[in-house]
Amino acid sequence: MQYQYFWLKVPDLEPDRGGMMEMDASWGDMASHFMVYFRVEDCDASAAKVAELGGEVCVPPTEIPPGKFSVVNDSLGSTFSIMSLRPME
Repeated sequence: MQYQYFWLKVPDLEPDRGGMMEMDASWGDMASHFMVYFRVEDCDASAAKVAELGGEVCVPPTEIPPGKFSVVNDSLGSTFSIMSLRPME
């Protein structure tokens, strides 16, 4: 799977990232979409907290090139992702 990343540089702050990936046949019937990602310090602990508070972990914490991410639903059914990032090189 190919990712394209973009960096947002704000003076006096560590650059943050955004990304895009192309959907291919492996995505099946899933419609094209955008996903909101919230940056967290510890993806594993944050996913566990979502489950503890009545949410659902849809995709368990998974390693990808920039760090680790998880897709979750909150207790009201809203879907979003959480991600902990490795330091930029």
